Amino acid sequence: FAMKGKMPYILLVLLIIVGITSWGAGIALASQTLSSRWISLTAAAILALTSLPMTLRAKNGVKRSITQKTLRGLMHVFVAGGVGYLAILGINRLGATEEKSETLIGEVTERTRHRHNRTRRVGRNRYVPDGHYYTYGAVVTLPDGRKTEQHLSLEEYNRTRIGAKREVTVARGWLGMPVVISMKKLSKNKETGVPIRKKKTKAQRE
Repeated sequence: FAMKGKMPYILLVLLIIVGITSWGAGIALASQTLSSRWISLTAAAILALTSLPMTLRAKNGVKRSITQKTLRGLMHVFVAGGVGYLAILGINRLGATEEKSETLIGEVTERTRHRHNRTRRVGRNRYVPDGHYYTYGAVVTLPDGRKTEQHLSLEEYNRTRIGAKREVTVARGWLGMPVVISMKKLSKNKETGVPIRKKKTKAQRE
């Protein structure tokens, strides 16, 4: 009986973990997708709101208070929205392959450094600050003005200069959104004046 009483709390924790994980993975995929984030966010919101009435429907004839419905609705939007966001970007990413990619010559227009705070657990549900750490990156602007961010180590960050060139391999995914497959420094022996160099397909190479 004790386990049965704890089950709703266990499910709540699991749903929160699923929601946080889905949003985190979705944001990571979004950083590789060149289309406007509002497109995938709007699609995820529509999926979450469309399924919301099923969550709010009374179960076994038990009516919920307005507060319970509000909390349940917010949790549903958070979890379902995150799962939908990850699913949309994930499905699109699966369709982006080297065979239908093109290489664009981008330029580093900004170096980024983000500070993150650490916490340390000292007791049950109790955490205290435990210093901070930094993550580094470079904003690369493509010839058409679109921007993407390249994640860097501290050593790479220190070596990166504004105006440096990057080879950015881009391909369209299954849902039509362009995805950055890879990004690397432009080789010194290659022409930097050509903005786009399309890759040959397997059939063309044969």
